[in-house]
Amino acid sequence: MRTAFLALAAAALASMLRAAPPAEPRPQPLAARVVPGVYHLGNLVPLEISAPLSTPAFYVEGDLTQGADWGSSRISRVTSVTPKTFPGTLVLKVQLQVFATGTIHLPPLPLAIRTGDRKQAYLLTVPDFTIQALLPPGNQPEPPPAALLGLPRPVPWAWIILGIFLLFAAALGVLAYLRHRRRRPPAAQLPPSLRITDPDRWISEEVDRLFRSPMPPEERYGTLSQRLRDYLELKTGLPYLEWTTSEVQAGLRQMGHLSPERATDLMAVLSLCDWVCFARYYPEAREESGTRDRALRFAAAVAAPPPSKEGAP
Repeated sequence: MRTAFLALAAAALASMLRAAPPAEPRPQPLAARVVPGVYHLGNLVPLEISAPLSTPAFYVEGDLTQGADWGSSRISRVTSVTPKTFPGTLVLKVQLQVFATGTIHLPPLPLAIRTGDRKQAYLLTVPDFTIQALLPPGNQPEPPPAALLGLPRPVPWAWIILGIFLLFAAALGVLAYLRHRRRRPPAAQLPPSLRITDPDRWISEEVDRLFRSPMPPEERYGTLSQRLRDYLELKTGLPYLEWTTSEVQAGLRQMGHLSPERATDLMAVLSLCDWVCFARYYPEAREESGTRDRALRFAAAVAAPPPSKEGAP
């Protein structure tokens, strides 16, 4: 009886061991190489990653994809160069758009290379590199040297007399024009602009017009930032056109009926405008569509009347 019980237990344990899934491979360290060079804010920083590859049938998993954020940077492009013979070395070429200056430290990034039913996990690290500002301190252009003082020129009496004659003729022309205009019926006054009569409709039409026009990104996002600040000045009377982005964020807290989500929409739009205008960042079509929707949501929230207080007559 005891022998039969032990045999049944051993068979159950063997069945459980056969049914257990295989353990995930432990990630191996993988170091990227930063292509040597001097990089300023707005430049694309190239990386090269080398990994062993045993077969031409493979694909890469993980967060190393185009458009993904990586620390203070964004992955702009990823291309792969496969070896001519196998086994060989796979080379991944990555271009980073960095949004900070100084020493850049990127966190480790997990990725894996699958070949058939096998998977090799890696933990990618990048050595620290430096991004310089567009105008480093102490490297501004020097003012031009002062010009030498020349000898005084003689008085141009002929030109002075001609100028007096022309001024006299211009005065006679202005008097004749005013006399003729006084005889004409008054022209109909132009209606005030939509910016004054209906600023809510004006800002919505301006946002649509800017994203439909084929203008360059720097002009589009510079005009968009100016129009949104002008709209806030019309609605609140505060100098949003003169404020920095951080001052605009502080001013939004004074608008009691504006939700934090809509304030976040405006700050995201203004931050993207700063990236395009000052860091030479070119957004993708999907990012432009999301920015347009955020600007319209913010304008609709500002245009909406504040909610009435409970118990008000």
